[in-house]
Parts: sequence; C-alpha cells; structure tokens
Amino acid sequence: MYTLNFIFVSVFELSTLVSKIGVRETVFLGSGLVLLNYGVGILAAIYMPQVFRRIVMIPAHIILVLYMIFQFQAWVLEQANYTKKAALRFYRFIWNLFYTEFLIYPFM
Repeated sequence: MYTLNFIFVSVFELSTLVSKIGVRETVFLGSGLVLLNYGVGILAAIYMPQVFRRIVMIPAHIILVLYMIFQFQAWVLEQANYTKKAALRFYRFIWNLFYTEFLIYPFM
C-alpha cells in the first residue's frame, strides 16, 4: 500500500497532503475536485452564454464527466492496492483529462 510518495516522505520527513490524510482520501479528493470543476464548467455555460459557447462547453464537459465516472481510475487504483503501476495509470488518466480540456479551450 506504500507508494513512492510515502517512501520519499518518510525518508526526508516531509509533510504532504498524502502523508496527512492518506493516499485513498487524496485520490478521491482530487477526483472529486475535477468532477466539481466540470460541473462548474457546465453551469458557467448555462448561466453565462455571452461568455461561453454552450454548444461546445456543455456537451464537452458532460462527455468528460461521463468518461471520468465510467473509467473511474480511483476505484481501479484502490482495487490494485495502490501499486506503482496502478498509480501511474491513474496519473496518466488525470493528465489525459487535463490535456483534453486544453484542446477544448480554443472552441469555447
């Protein structure tokens, strides 16, 4: 259950969010914040149509929310007992979501 972060923190006696609240809680907190961000994006498009293109913003964020829910890597990470391979897969998943968001920006 120890990740590279836990090893690094224990060797250098650093205090991080993961060392304070745990790996599982940090993963779920981060995933929840990303979902919250997508929800706010949808609401922003609904309530501020003069700023955002609804036709792009709403479907794009709904697709990202559904993708995140159906490919919920935090659950996969927990099932794999937070192994290094599973953690790297989770980080890749989150970064791919961020890259997708950046690709959408010019069209909003």
